[in-house]
Amino acid sequence: MIEIGAACRPRLARGVRLRVDHISGKTLLLRPEQGFELQGSALEIVKLCTAEPTVAEIVDRLVASHEGVRRDEVEADVARLLSDLVARGLIVVGDAETATSANSEMSITSATSEPAASAQASETSVAIGAVPRPYTLVAELTYRCPLRCAYCSNPVQLNAMGPDLETDIWSRVFQEAARLGVMQVTLTGGEPLLRPDLEQLVAAAHASGLYTTLITSGIPLDRDRLTRLRDAGLDGVQLSFQDSDAAAATRIAGMDALPEKVEVAGWIRGLG
Repeated sequence: MIEIGAACRPRLARGVRLRVDHISGKTLLLRPEQGFELQGSALEIVKLCTAEPTVAEIVDRLVASHEGVRRDEVEADVARLLSDLVARGLIVVGDAETATSANSEMSITSATSEPAASAQASETSVAIGAVPRPYTLVAELTYRCPLRCAYCSNPVQLNAMGPDLETDIWSRVFQEAARLGVMQVTLTGGEPLLRPDLEQLVAAAHASGLYTTLITSGIPLDRDRLTRLRDAGLDGVQLSFQDSDAAAATRIAGMDALPEKVEVAGWIRGLG
């Protein structure tokens, strides 16, 4: 178990979001391609992980809000849950001197917490509610791509594939998917950066309440556009690398793109 000091200020890790499943009513921690259901007092504890209260202050608030609970039991539950979430990369901690404000959204449309003495976080998969349903939508926005990776199944003869779906059609698809209970959308291709309306598509997915991830080669991308995508509501980026060796990467991708990818990786990390 990871030891977490009483003076630490826990907060959601970058790219982790707290969301309510409108079909089941359950609350989940989301990150790319994963969802973790919060059960019992875990929800109450995580809602307090805003980088403001220390672990000791979180315990104080829980003890004060639940009559008859023992402080040592609450401390043990909080420590156990935070240790588990830190190990999973869902929560990060800093001490009282250095912790900064949270950079992950903490807004919840509806939630109820149980005053239970136990705290659990369980990973959820395709079926979140009583009836199995789609959880993640993979949106292939285009077949176009500047790379020619030998292993890729993306078609290279595009004249026979027909045009890309228009912006308003994808926007409708995102809304319909959300109503079905989809909670995440993965924007991929081809290379989705080749769509000039990508910012609009990200904004539409975000407005539908979907956790939005972009899978990209990073070619072509500049820092300003990455900033616009983040501001439009992009939650996560998965940047593909063909190889860490420049010669091998060029041989696989059909072009020398490794230096640009490394630069893009730095922008992604810097922009959070």
